[in-house]
Amino acid sequence: MTTNLSPTSPTDLETINSRLRELDELKATFVALVSHELRAPVGLLNGYLDLGLSLIEDGSDITEAKEYFVIAKKHSAQLIRIVQELTDFARVQQNDSIKLSDLFTLRESLIQVFTLLKPAFDSKSIKPVIEIPPDVAAIKYDSESLIVISRNLLSNAIKFSPQGGRVAVVAASAGEAVTLSISDTAAPIPPEKRDLIFDDFRQIENYLTRRYEGLGLGLAVARHAARALGGDITLQVRADGNTFIVTLPHPS
Repeated sequence: MTTNLSPTSPTDLETINSRLRELDELKATFVALVSHELRAPVGLLNGYLDLGLSLIEDGSDITEAKEYFVIAKKHSAQLIRIVQELTDFARVQQNDSIKLSDLFTLRESLIQVFTLLKPAFDSKSIKPVIEIPPDVAAIKYDSESLIVISRNLLSNAIKFSPQGGRVAVVAASAGEAVTLSISDTAAPIPPEKRDLIFDDFRQIENYLTRRYEGLGLGLAVARHAARALGGDITLQVRADGNTFIVTLPHPS
């Protein structure tokens, strides 16, 4: 019996090799990012806990020990954010489509996210502006997806906005689509970076020199979740900041 095997063309081989190189680069970036992001908070967390405990054991002033524990808590929160990014990323990678089994209204999901992010808003002295009509606030989607989208977009807005900046959340319904716009007062994203920011493990700045922590997964995860719901996220750059627009199909 003769088996006919179609030869792989040079173009196909080049495409395969290019994809393999991209995957190797992604793996290397992932390992480098996780190592870089975890090393500092883990080391500092352990160090400040040791300092605080030693002061308590020596019977020293409890006030100084408390200061060390406050710092340790800050680094613990950073670790929690990293784990959350990885958890969200793993979830959206495993689900090409979302089964709407656990529905939340837009209002319910945003209440949860704003409660979670209140310390971050307070630390930047940012009071969010919210404009959501009652009929839109009552629209229901998959709960985890809504929370993943809104939490990642709002965290991004807080992180990159300056102290005392402005974060606005505006929702609307038109025809068969629902939109949720999240605007910040961060530096406008430069044209050459506007497509890259939605890639996995991408940030505007080099991970070794950037000013902001994170794995560069927030926007990618949010877009994956929006697309799993049949929608998308687009970027609109303003002179005084950036607006991320979530467009979702109106539930039938």
